[in-house]
Amino acid sequence: MGLSLVVAALVAACAPTEGTGSTDQTVAASSTSSTDASETVPVPVGVVDVDEAIALRVSGGPDGSAWLAWTAAAGMSVARLVLDDATLGPPIKVSGAEGVTAHPIERPALASAPDGPLYVAWISGLEDVRLATVDSAGQASEAVRVSGQPRHETVLVHMILTDQGRPVLSWLEDSTLSVAFADAEGLVSEHEGVDQRTCDCCHPVPIQIGDEIGVGYRDAATIDAKTVRDVAFIVGSIDSHAFTTPTTIADEHWFLEGCPFSGPSVTSGDGEIVVAWMDGRQSLFPDQDATAIWVDRSADGIKFGKDLRVTDDDAIHRSPLLFTDAVGTIHLLWERRTPDGASLEYTRSVDSGRSFGDPIPLVGNDDGAPREASIAVIDGRLLVAWADNAGGHVGVWDLS
Repeated sequence: MGLSLVVAALVAACAPTEGTGSTDQTVAASSTSSTDASETVPVPVGVVDVDEAIALRVSGGPDGSAWLAWTAAAGMSVARLVLDDATLGPPIKVSGAEGVTAHPIERPALASAPDGPLYVAWISGLEDVRLATVDSAGQASEAVRVSGQPRHETVLVHMILTDQGRPVLSWLEDSTLSVAFADAEGLVSEHEGVDQRTCDCCHPVPIQIGDEIGVGYRDAATIDAKTVRDVAFIVGSIDSHAFTTPTTIADEHWFLEGCPFSGPSVTSGDGEIVVAWMDGRQSLFPDQDATAIWVDRSADGIKFGKDLRVTDDDAIHRSPLLFTDAVGTIHLLWERRTPDGASLEYTRSVDSGRSFGDPIPLVGNDDGAPREASIAVIDGRLLVAWADNAGGHVGVWDLS
């Protein structure tokens, strides 16, 4: 399969697929990793089905709580997730139908502050970024717009909280990168055009680095009149909001005219930034028909090392997700797609992203390919949320 077919397969992978049957979770019976990273196989606890959900985000609070936010045709809701028996608490309505963009790729952003509110952010009408809070009594505030002048296409919001519990958000506007910071009074200011040309369907994700904020995203540059879709990283000051020149992470360029619909994920490990992404650099060759998941590390977000390839088979691997738990283990989840089906694959690293165990097929699905997942690890429980043709689902696995 040539490059054009690889691009077609990537784009098709983002669309809902027809399917029948019930949800089928599968967990590998064993692992043969040469490291300790995957010697313990995740044990299923249960699955919560949210039939009306179109896009979902799972997140953990600093108090050990677990939360789920989801978008439906009727609007945005959040609820607490009980990990012991994988059940969902009463939904809290955050917005009405008129205030959300209901699409699988537009997952809400979700973060919980220590002794503070739960923050929820989402895209409204492909024009605005909205931000609301839910207090300890379960009361949702009125959503405020944190983006500036409405643009033709505003998409893919992500959010973290700084060490002071202040939201930092990143999103794309008309194929440029925007970053917004909240001050001590909670006022959010947007900085537009942090990068003037980005891949317009690939998620930008922020992370705190000391007194700075880094954002991983997919750039769109031109080399010899050809478009490259390399993953980049940019660093900005929390105080001055001044940003550095973007750094290209990958060791090799990925020349691609279409959008791969797969951005990077970022986390921290052993004091360094760890970035995972998908690219198809090998699809430049006619005998290759796969994409791979890669990982790289950096101490400052400016200089990265040698890429580590996590996958090595002839499949389309996309949408990686990283999460570092309380003991420093880095968990990695991604979508794997072949002509025979699709799954969510899982592995982890116990050496801060320097190596990973053998992948385990964690979720398979008879209701169309599982897509647009999110991940969290809380108190030894792995949480994965995903969408398919039957709606939304949240799986809980025991990692102990």
